[in-house]
Amino acid sequence: MRSAASASSPVVGLCCGDHRLAHRDVSGGGQWDKVYDVNTGVSGWISHGYWSW
Repeated sequence: MRSAASASSPVVGLCCGDHRLAHRDVSGGGQWDKVYDVNTGVSGWISHGYWSW
């Protein structure tokens, strides 16, 4: 998970397969999704390719 919708933004957390994510927003270009990790309390952006609905 990144602090902003960019691969060059700092990493703020990791998405683990057993964690529950809540979807919060989508970047203007639709390439990034803002998520909230319910298990850790961390919010950040992940590339849209890693998010499954």
